[in-house]
Amino acid sequence: MHQWQLTILVLASLTGGVLFAWKEAALIVADKDLNKVLLTVFRVMLATLVLTPFLPRPVEIPTLVMSLVMMAGFWAPTHRLVLNARRIALGHRIEVTHLGTGFYDNLLTPMIRETSSRFVAMCLLELLVACAMFHQLQNQ
Repeated sequence: MHQWQLTILVLASLTGGVLFAWKEAALIVADKDLNKVLLTVFRVMLATLVLTPFLPRPVEIPTLVMSLVMMAGFWAPTHRLVLNARRIALGHRIEVTHLGTGFYDNLLTPMIRETSSRFVAMCLLELLVACAMFHQLQNQ
């Protein structure tokens, strides 16, 4: 993929992370019940739609997967930080480094007990994977 294509995908991921977090925070503060599975399916579908014009023809599965992993790696830390900051701004009493109670948010709990350290480790790990995918896609 070309540098400009990867840059557009990264910017789209960051923008999507901010926009989804902004709306999701308002729903969480309003005590709306969110269907996490449908939300995740919608996010992946939207990312695939954004990604489709940049994929080579015929579509190569490794390129598709690396692109989605790269986009998720930039999206996740942005979403997590904006979501927590927005919830705090809307009056929730949580830390900026707040993590959910799901499987993914607690994946590193056996190794890192402190929430703020686990939050930073997760964000750095996601960014590291995203940068690796960016580099790999750049060299294709």
